[in-house]
Order: sequence, then structure tokens, then C-alpha cells
Amino acid sequence: KEWFHALRYENDGLSCVVKGPVVESAHGYEDHMMTLSLPIADVLPAPGTPVVCHGLSERAHLNGKIGDTQGFNGGQFEVHFEEAGLEPAIIKHENLRIVFELP
Repeated sequence: KEWFHALRYENDGLSCVVKGPVVESAHGYEDHMMTLSLPIADVLPAPGTPVVCHGLSERAHLNGKIGDTQGFNGGQFEVHFEEAGLEPAIIKHENLRIVFELP
């Protein structure tokens, strides 16, 4: 498993530009200089990555809510929300977008 830094979405959100891989060295973590454009289904946010929910129908009240990923299991993430009063929720990968700039 390799880690990459997600940089931005492109192609109307169908792909994500990533840079890496990120490797641990004697000087900390370093980016190798490879930049790729990958289908969003192939880009899984690392724990602690800020995300926003979208496309939820049964829990539509969570659409647009920002949180961070805490765990991953079988295509779903545990998301902890920043808004007070919102309980953590299990959200499918396809219903999350990485937040590149926090409001």
C-alpha cells in the first residue's frame, strides 16, 4: 500500500490528481515527484482527511457537512463531524469528497 497526497479534483470530479508516493525517510516524510490522475474510486482518504458528504438520500441532513475520516472498513468510512451535535456516521466512499480548502 502506498500513500499519495491528493491535490485536486479534475474532469468534473471524476478523477483526482495525486502526488507521491509519500515515503518515510530519516528526514521525516517525503513526496516523490510523481503526479498522477486517478479515478476517484481508486483514491481512499487517509485517516484524519477532511471530507464533505454528498449524494446521501436516507441521511440527507448530512449532505454538505464536513468531518474527517477515522476508520475504513469494506468501502465505508467512519466520519466524525465538526458540527456540534452530529454523531459520527458510517458513510460509503462514493458519498464522500476530499475537502482541499476548509471554509
